[in-house]
Amino acid sequence: MNLRAILKIIGFLLLLIGLFMLTGFPFSLYYGSDDIPALLKSGLGTFLVGLLLWVTNKNDRGEELTKRNVYLIVSADLILASLFGFHSLHFRKSKC
Repeated sequence: MNLRAILKIIGFLLLLIGLFMLTGFPFSLYYGSDDIPALLKSGLGTFLVGLLLWVTNKNDRGEELTKRNVYLIVSADLILASLFGFHSLHFRKSKC
């Protein structure tokens, strides 16, 4: 199992998810929402964790991934996307 390649790909996907989470920030700022701190904390946190995983495993040798590795990447990414996506709800001041 090529763990460095798996962590590099998961890091890159978390980096993208963090960027997409930050796209809601300008709209929240424009409409004066009180969820701005929650969006920033969750988006930047996800981005930084993804950047950390991606940069620390950037010098991967580029070995081929097996089906087992790809299944692990997809499963781990779905779980991590759910957990990091939950942070914006967790950090909100106004509870639904």
